[in-house]
Amino acid sequence: VIYTDEEAYWRLRGTQNWVLKGGANTAYFQAIANGRRRRKSIPLLWDEVTLLQRPEDIQAHVDGFYRDLFSASPRGGLSLAQDIWPAHSCVSPADNAALTAPFSEAEVWAAIKGMNPSSAHGRDGLPVKLFQSFWEVIKPEVMALFDEFFVGSINLARLNFGVITLIPKVTGASDIR
Repeated sequence: VIYTDEEAYWRLRGTQNWVLKGGANTAYFQAIANGRRRRKSIPLLWDEVTLLQRPEDIQAHVDGFYRDLFSASPRGGLSLAQDIWPAHSCVSPADNAALTAPFSEAEVWAAIKGMNPSSAHGRDGLPVKLFQSFWEVIKPEVMALFDEFFVGSINLARLNFGVITLIPKVTGASDIR
């Protein structure tokens, strides 16, 4: 199984040339992988004043730029009147009890099982297939996370983010804007 997964990985990396140029881990495939890595890297970036060259500085600048771009200023003072919706369109007490009940193990497992195992990894680098294959091992930690979420004791800021991939429109671009 491991060989098949590795073979599929390199087949995707080399796309159609896999059939034409041979097996995995040849010089051809190493050149493809390294060339793509070089094209995707950001060697330097201007932050309007300074030239950033250290990967940590570049990452901090990009994170800050997109955090400012996509974050909203906090709003306050907005509330709805209690009688805004007619009684017949409100959630029934039975539905409310079901919606506000703690997450069950069956619900969480159904959600994980229903995910595409070959979908993109999260920022932690863990694939969906790992969660599906090792559910019995990781179940206590995952369920603890959902329990913390339910009682409101979890810091959602650490979960609430997206992965943004920069697609350069100009070769050798050195500014994010």
